[in-house]
Amino acid sequence: MFRTVALALAACLFAGCGRSGFQIAALDGLLGGESDDLPGGDGTGGDGAGGDGADGGDGDNEVDPGPALFAAAYAGNELWMSYVANDGGDYFSATNQPCTAPTTYRSCVHAGEVRKLTLLSVPSCAGLSASDTLNAFDWVCADTSGGATFYSKLKRGRGLRDLIAPSGTSFASNSVTVSGFGVIPESSGVWFANPIVPLPPNAGTGVETLTASGTIYVETTSRDTLGYHVAADRIGIVTLGSAVLNISDSIVANCNDATGGTVGASDRCLVTMGSVRGAWIEADLDGDRGDYVHQVILAVGASLLRVNRTRAINAESPVLLDGVVASRITSTQLAGDGVTATSVIASDGNLLQDVLLARSHFEIDGDDNVFDHVNVSGGNVGIDITNGAARNVFGRVVSVAHALHGVRSADSNNNRNVFAFVTATNTGNSAVVLTGGTNNTMHSIVAVNSSMHGLLTASPGNTFSHMASAHNGGFSFYLDVGSDNMRFAGQLQTAGSCSVSGSIIAPALDGACAGQNLSSTHLTDVQSGLDVSNAFVGTLTTDDPSNTSDANGGVGAFPSPPHLFDFTRFASAWRAWGLNDSTPFPAAINRGRWSSGAGRIWDWALVPASPLYNHSGHPVALNDPFVDGAPCPSQVHGDRRIADILGGELVAAAGGDDDGICEPGETCSGNVFLAAAMEVIDDNRGDDDYLCEANEACIYAPNIGAYQGSGDYLQHQCAFQDGIVAGVRMYGFPVSGE
Repeated sequence: MFRTVALALAACLFAGCGRSGFQIAALDGLLGGESDDLPGGDGTGGDGAGGDGADGGDGDNEVDPGPALFAAAYAGNELWMSYVANDGGDYFSATNQPCTAPTTYRSCVHAGEVRKLTLLSVPSCAGLSASDTLNAFDWVCADTSGGATFYSKLKRGRGLRDLIAPSGTSFASNSVTVSGFGVIPESSGVWFANPIVPLPPNAGTGVETLTASGTIYVETTSRDTLGYHVAADRIGIVTLGSAVLNISDSIVANCNDATGGTVGASDRCLVTMGSVRGAWIEADLDGDRGDYVHQVILAVGASLLRVNRTRAINAESPVLLDGVVASRITSTQLAGDGVTATSVIASDGNLLQDVLLARSHFEIDGDDNVFDHVNVSGGNVGIDITNGAARNVFGRVVSVAHALHGVRSADSNNNRNVFAFVTATNTGNSAVVLTGGTNNTMHSIVAVNSSMHGLLTASPGNTFSHMASAHNGGFSFYLDVGSDNMRFAGQLQTAGSCSVSGSIIAPALDGACAGQNLSSTHLTDVQSGLDVSNAFVGTLTTDDPSNTSDANGGVGAFPSPPHLFDFTRFASAWRAWGLNDSTPFPAAINRGRWSSGAGRIWDWALVPASPLYNHSGHPVALNDPFVDGAPCPSQVHGDRRIADILGGELVAAAGGDDDGICEPGETCSGNVFLAAAMEVIDDNRGDDDYLCEANEACIYAPNIGAYQGSGDYLQHQCAFQDGIVAGVRMYGFPVSGE
């Protein structure tokens, strides 16, 4: 259960952060500890009204807290799918103003989920914690003039499926339990008043248009459909239990991919919408009709869209976002047709968090999107950045078993993107390709066992730090013509040779992958001979308890037809299907997309014996242990930092040529961040670029690559030691090796 911060005990820790106690307490509620479960759990919808979240103690020592007040935190915006402007110091202190023109996923507060419980006779939060019966919310306590006050925020991985009664006809009753006091009577009852109605059946009547704003449409039984068009703001679509909406075999064109509407339909979609606000999709959706629909979910011009705890499978594009802003795809499983991309096209300011994508890839043609904890496998290119996409962030990404690349950025205007904590392996071409764009940063990247190069780059002015590349068919690092004025920083682990044609801002590499002019402030360590043979958990030889298709971790042949196969449900977030062969990893036979022959589930978590595990401070020496309450490991001291050149040349500064590219002798700008930590995303505090900078909340990153551990990091904190980077609140995963 989430434990709230006892402000009176923790005030000394907050003093250096320049924020009030209330704001820091609220911040902790936003962090959202996580589990190692795959997005959406086992992929079934849940029964509705799940969880037994109240812990309440044993009841023997509970006392009466006196009178309490329980209400919506934002009066007049208490309905689900209601939003207010995020104009306060944190999620719980907005001024209750309309959110009229959101530009990013942080522009608005989902006011509908925020409830407030005030214990009028209890003056302090010290020692208090809270939970709710449905186990749907985290609870944050703040000392206010009215008494100790708890605020709710939806737990990561929870949603409407946990709040609606199993019958699908109403919200379930809920209540709050406070430690030492038991259930607070004033909190007991139904908290939300949105109309809940059955989703209209339409297997033989054509696409159904949904027009009742504020209404949640619920389905409790699996059935066929000819598609749904969301035509009003704040409409929800939810399936409960094992119910699945399957596209009908008789479907015809029902959606227009240029408008999201039904007029001039040329594509086949299961759920479609145009420029509506606040839609909420939480459903199991299957787009198979023999040759797949075009899109399971199509949104054009929408804002504040939430796709949560959804399984959308069997389509050319499971989700297509075009011109969508300020939206979120969370705790969701997607599966495509093995070729076509799931696209975020010309869509800006969106968050994709805890998302698994199988048999497809992400195509990003927009700006300011954040991908947090994403697993993508079995496509052409895992992460494909195109057409001048800028300022996007990709953090804790597993991109494996693709026909071509794990990551590719090839457009000359793909600038200032951040790739942090990425594992790209078993690819049919180069693992990571950066041949277009400048001022990009790649940090903590594992690029192993690709058919070509580990890293191929041919664009100038980029930063590469904490890189590991080995067992590739080509070079570990192929720095082609045009890859000028790069910066290598932190540590590099390699095996094999390098090709260096471009110029590198010293320190540098040579053709033998040896470091030249190593620097305590930039490239500190270069280690050859990297061997990842036993670095990962690897292929499964026992059943995955969540997957419905494997037998002892594999199958003897590629499924025919594939739409009945389970590509998305796993017991661990680090798993994906790939090629199966008795040849031990890493080997050429392991590379590429699984589309024929035997297949097997691979687990890309690290094992403690891995050379990538607990080595974020040095390629050979192990990191210091992380001990709760003790000083943080020395590897994450405030002086163990990296400076990138993401900001490029400071134009008009003395000595430069004002071309924006950081070159020797010029004054440049960029991020200064900790080498062994990653920023907490969506906590209303930092800049959400995944790089741990001053005055941000961060998670200790002991390893190289995507896997950094699992569990609820909120329960584990060390005392950060300030240096050049200062004011950091440092958490750690309780499990850091599998």
